[in-house]
Amino acid sequence: MKKELSSLKTQQLLIKALKHCQHGNLFEAKNIYQSLLKIIPSHPDVLGNLGTIELQHGNIEIGVDYLKNSIKKNPLQPTIISNLGNALLELGRAEESIDYFERAIKLQPKDNPEVYYNLGRAFRIAKDFDKAINSYEKALKIDTHHIPSFLNLGFLYNELKQYPLAINCFNEGIKIQPKNIQLIYNRGVSYLNLNSFLPALADFKLVIDLDNQFELAYIQKSITLKYLYRYDEAIVNINSAININNLNADHFNLKATILEYLHQYDDALNHYDIAINLRGNFAEAKKNKALCLLSRNHFDKGWILFESRWEVESYQLPLASEKPLLDDFSIQDKVIYIWSEQGVGDQIIYSSLLLDALKSKNNFFVSVDPRLISLYERSFCGAKNVKFISTKDRLSEADYDFHIPIGSLGKFFRDSIKAFSNHPSGYLKSRTDLNETLEKKLKKTNQRVIGISWLSKNNQIGQAKSLALADLLPLLSIPDTTFINLQYGETAEEIENIFNKFNIDIVSVKEIDNYNDFDGLASLISICDFVITSSNITAHLSAALNKKTYLLLPHSHGKIWYWGTTGNTSLWYPSIDIFRSKTPGNWHGVIKELWSALK
Repeated sequence: MKKELSSLKTQQLLIKALKHCQHGNLFEAKNIYQSLLKIIPSHPDVLGNLGTIELQHGNIEIGVDYLKNSIKKNPLQPTIISNLGNALLELGRAEESIDYFERAIKLQPKDNPEVYYNLGRAFRIAKDFDKAINSYEKALKIDTHHIPSFLNLGFLYNELKQYPLAINCFNEGIKIQPKNIQLIYNRGVSYLNLNSFLPALADFKLVIDLDNQFELAYIQKSITLKYLYRYDEAIVNINSAININNLNADHFNLKATILEYLHQYDDALNHYDIAINLRGNFAEAKKNKALCLLSRNHFDKGWILFESRWEVESYQLPLASEKPLLDDFSIQDKVIYIWSEQGVGDQIIYSSLLLDALKSKNNFFVSVDPRLISLYERSFCGAKNVKFISTKDRLSEADYDFHIPIGSLGKFFRDSIKAFSNHPSGYLKSRTDLNETLEKKLKKTNQRVIGISWLSKNNQIGQAKSLALADLLPLLSIPDTTFINLQYGETAEEIENIFNKFNIDIVSVKEIDNYNDFDGLASLISICDFVITSSNITAHLSAALNKKTYLLLPHSHGKIWYWGTTGNTSLWYPSIDIFRSKTPGNWHGVIKELWSALK
């Protein structure tokens, strides 16, 4: 009889605890389950429910232990198994969680979209994207209105840069919940990634209309307006985000970049300082401030801060070496490895500092893009203490004593405007034999030769720096001129269209690959009377060859620091005349200005 009473009391406690759980009284339920553990320590319901309560209280590790013990006692509990999968996922143990979600699905394959949804989350974290997509789709097949699956499947497509598919997912979710802020916001992000700025702007505006405290919507709206060159409106929106949260360093960093686009450089520097003060190790803001200082010729402070570039995740990785970084050029009789950074244009402009470095009594290895090697070997043949190697080659650490990135030479040799007084006007040399061959082929009596280049292939800012060939029509109307195509990449269609519509012939030399044959491109540039170009490799190569070069610069976005902020000359390239666009996104005025100068 006593045993029966004890069993009845246990059942009553189990029912009471379950009711507390159902009504959200988790502390009361937890107390009962803990007392039951003393009576029935191996009961799967007690262990499973207690584990679930611990998860809800944030005690994940404890909860996991209870859930695992419950499953050992009764392996046929799909809900408990699924809860364990979620807990492991929260702990970052995605691979382990996948096993439990799949076990839960085997026990209950059709009824619960949440398990497929969470399995998709686990596969996404585990980088198994095809299986993640498949899991989300299975969740939506069970429940066509499962908003979290639409949202996360859209996230994943966005992450995979499949933006139209992401937008389609968000659209399907928005049909079900037209005012779901997360769906609308993330559709806007996908439109922004697709460079569809006006639909993105409409989505961010709608989100703000629905919730005027949605901080990230103001940020994304500000970024979108920046791409549309609507800088004043961008400032208004970033200020709204700052009013909501004035402790976010990223907000001030973004505002500083937009202030630079507005040419408000002092104010931009102040905002970079605010960002850095809020987050002392804010490498991105430090690098941006460094570039702003360098663009304004504040070289002493700029170069020092520029070293923070190696802490920026989006920047290239520094050289992995056990050898010390060079910090003093007064050393002698050492072997120094100067390694390249960034793109070809950066390598060429920083190479203007090599002549200073090579004057020291040391031997050097200098890595450059392999397309530059023969050009550099010819140009620096007077220096017997340097060997140029390809960036694709790995130099053994036994071969050098110190190393330094080529961009760090500036702090040693160009720490002031005065230090540019002996800057070389030209330091690259083309092939004289090829020059003569090209002259015979292309130069005509009483005809000037003008080289033209109009595109940049830079992944991030190339579009902002580029023109259409048709934009150059006023310049292409200059009489008695042979126009030489110096542009790399696919240009045949543009050139053919200009010929068919305007009967203007732009000569492409088929024997020379403007992208891969820099020796050939250098010779093409050398036979020109002058060069007209956008900010690209051609501009650097032409100016380094000391060829008269007319550089067309965008107003703000796409303008690189070394072209400075004002004036029509360059400290780095004396042979360049700079023509700066006066309005964002508009090339008409700057083309007209250059045409007047050439006329």
